[in-house]
Amino acid sequence: RIRGALARDEAVDGMLMLGPGGAAPALAALRESGRLGRIAVGTFDLTPEVLAAVRDGPLLFAIDQQPYLQGYLAVVLLTKYLETKAMPGGGQIIRTGPSFVTKENAADVIALAKRGIR
Repeated sequence: RIRGALARDEAVDGMLMLGPGGAAPALAALRESGRLGRIAVGTFDLTPEVLAAVRDGPLLFAIDQQPYLQGYLAVVLLTKYLETKAMPGGGQIIRTGPSFVTKENAADVIALAKRGIR
């Protein structure tokens, strides 16, 4: 579908993929069409391949929903609630993200991912 869309419409200047499973085929289609670097591409979620593509330039950004932090905070907050019957954060939303990974911070995120915390 990506190849077909690129072939039909020369005006395409950006793509937002819903995850790594779409980012890799999008980049491959752009390479094949000779349009890699001319079309901005971003994606949700991180994999080592996505992080490398952001660091090296084919991907403009990746949106990190921080699943580690989502899981960690859920356990901590539920434990505190069970221990104290108090609602941590006053019952308000506690945001874990999203965070944008760009060329400027990709190396830092790669280092954190290697430690298993990002």
